Amino acid sequence: EHYLDPRQVKQLQKNPDLLKLGGEKRRCTFIFTDLRGFTALSESVEPEQVTYIMNKVLTAQVDAVQKHGGLVDKFIGDAGMYIFSAPLDVLHHERIAFECALDIIKNTNTYIKAPHGYGEVLQTGRIDTKALVSAYKDNLKQNNLLITDAFEYDKLESLNDKISYKKLEAKHIVFAEGFGLKQNPFFNYLPLNGTKGELLTIKAPNLKLSEVVKSSVFIIPLGNDLYRVGST
Repeated sequence: EHYLDPRQVKQLQKNPDLLKLGGEKRRCTFIFTDLRGFTALSESVEPEQVTYIMNKVLTAQVDAVQKHGGLVDKFIGDAGMYIFSAPLDVLHHERIAFECALDIIKNTNTYIKAPHGYGEVLQTGRIDTKALVSAYKDNLKQNNLLITDAFEYDKLESLNDKISYKKLEAKHIVFAEGFGLKQNPFFNYLPLNGTKGELLTIKAPNLKLSEVVKSSVFIIPLGNDLYRVGST
């Protein structure tokens, strides 16, 4: 009963003929799980901690599988393999396996609308773009690579194999204007919509998020129940 739904164990005890010697062909649904970043994790913490984490992770998976009438087939390191509709038939096993998967990666935050759950992306971070741009501008200025001046489109000339702008010459020019392309006379005839994002800071005491959430909008926790909400 550690690996098979106790209800199925009792059913097999009452009807052992349900198991066929030599096996049989049947249509099943499988769930395969894997703990992302396990190798790096196992190399960075003590063996006792790895054992504790894996016990918690795999126990949660097994509980969900047995709750939905599935079979624990095997564990391979940090991976799990689970079967639905074997050794006994499970009606609508595809849907039940899907519901089980949602249970494994369930969304427990009632203030986040994610009926199908959501995954977690590891080894990521958030860049403070304001600080980045400021530091990058300082670096460019120190190396005489930045001119802080309004760009005058009519001063741009295209010669045979180069581009000339006032006293500067180059082979190529890149316009990084975003929404400003509508005012660019070289591209404003194109059927393009510039990207213009929206950003709000909200206070949501009940949200209780510690990670960034990204969907049609993103939510970034700032601390003290403050969150930055935005979209592009």
